[in-house]
Amino acid sequence: MKDPKGNASAFIADIVATMNAAWARKGVAGCDIAAAEWRGADGFLFLDTIPGAEALTVGRVSAFLKAERDKVAKRTADGLARLL
Repeated sequence: MKDPKGNASAFIADIVATMNAAWARKGVAGCDIAAAEWRGADGFLFLDTIPGAEALTVGRVSAFLKAERDKVAKRTADGLARLL
């Protein structure tokens, strides 16, 4: 989904509410994040979820995105260390 207004916090909160409502309509209590990517430069969020036990929250999305960024940073640092 793309953020049309440039307000990342409200945009992600809206997506979280939409995802929770969609899973609830399917009779599922919550969801887990399978994959996520945030491209802040162009306001794009990719969020893939699977059935789970907890409702999705902005905090969970933020924590997942931070963990993904940290993984990429570590792989980059490890790769650079091997080159030097």
